[in-house]
Amino acid sequence: MLNSPYRVFTAFLGKVPAMKVLEVWSSLIRSDRPFGLNLIVTFISFVGAFYLVVLLTTLLLFNLLSTVTPFQLSLQMPAPALLDLAKTRTVHYTLIPVPDFNATVLLLAYFSLLAFGHLALARGLWLLKRWAYWGMILLESANILFSLQHSKNSLQLVTSLYIPVVILLYLLCVGRSFVRISRMVQVPEISGSFSGSRSGRGMQ
Repeated sequence: MLNSPYRVFTAFLGKVPAMKVLEVWSSLIRSDRPFGLNLIVTFISFVGAFYLVVLLTTLLLFNLLSTVTPFQLSLQMPAPALLDLAKTRTVHYTLIPVPDFNATVLLLAYFSLLAFGHLALARGLWLLKRWAYWGMILLESANILFSLQHSKNSLQLVTSLYIPVVILLYLLCVGRSFVRISRMVQVPEISGSFSGSRSGRGMQ
């Protein structure tokens, strides 16, 4: 009979989705992948997903503003001379102006860079790519320099530096091991890592 996890996943998800879940799960519990690296990948993926949500929310917000702006309020005001009510003039008040085009593009580009940059680094670390390793070192070094320059007090400095320093120290400590593991470990492809096992298994 098939193993118990497969039967459980198949009962809830179906045969093909169950295989995909088992493939991802097997790659998560690989003993030849450093556990600290898995934690960093998870954290960077979470940060990238957060910026992606912010990007989509900002995009929808500006799209909505583009349809309703400029939002103006028109009032009939009396003439300035002795507040003559018989002679009024229309005064327009702009409550919500049209968003600046250049500022909007720069803001969307900024959040796009943060979102897709973090997700790309997370994917690269997951695949044990050396460019992702050095990219993470540069990113955390930039975060440390930014915190040192813009922290307003000691508490903000400590809380801003804690995670970047921990990640940077860990990556520097496992630098040689990362290169060695990246050469030894063959990351399985999601589409075919269980193709061989499926052919050898069957329902009893």
